[in-house]
Amino acid sequence: MELFETERLEVVIHLAAQAGVRYSIENPCAYLESNINGTFELLEAARAYPPKHMLLASTSSVYGANANMPYKETVKSDHQMSFYAATKKSTENMAHSYAHLFDLPVTMFRFFTVYGPWGRPDMALFKFTKAILNNDPSDVYNYGEMSRDFTYIDDLVGGIALLIDTLPRNCSVSKSIENIKAKQSKVAPFRIVNIGNSKP
Repeated sequence: MELFETERLEVVIHLAAQAGVRYSIENPCAYLESNINGTFELLEAARAYPPKHMLLASTSSVYGANANMPYKETVKSDHQMSFYAATKKSTENMAHSYAHLFDLPVTMFRFFTVYGPWGRPDMALFKFTKAILNNDPSDVYNYGEMSRDFTYIDDLVGGIALLIDTLPRNCSVSKSIENIKAKQSKVAPFRIVNIGNSKP
């Protein structure tokens, strides 16, 4: 709260979270504290000292049991299949309520398996590479019947940068982002945008 009060931030980009589906089974409290309580604290600070735009990270995991591909922001995402996804869907719902109640412009990003330098060591790319280098067997889940969309970190950052100055409900969308699909709220300055989708 103090940072919001002293700096009067124009834009807030909230990317911090406890990530990872498997670890959420072992330690759900870490996800509750970081994802839900942490995001709540930021929303409260933004309510007291509103920025012009808040941009918050969510995840493609919120699509859960939805089998329609490619995932679209406009489809329902009500059946999360991990506690991690449930906490991220909760942050989307909390952010929407704050956008509605306090006219706080919010963009939620649903990321699709971000990779690149400084990536999490529990991700498949790093685990497979380490196993190959050490001549160890690789863990393969779901009998190898799985594909994913991967998003390189620089592409993700580029997508976020393009939307910083384009607020939800802003009709003057720049040419560089006019083709980005989004789910726009009908009752609040709030939207959801997929970043990295449909190229598994």
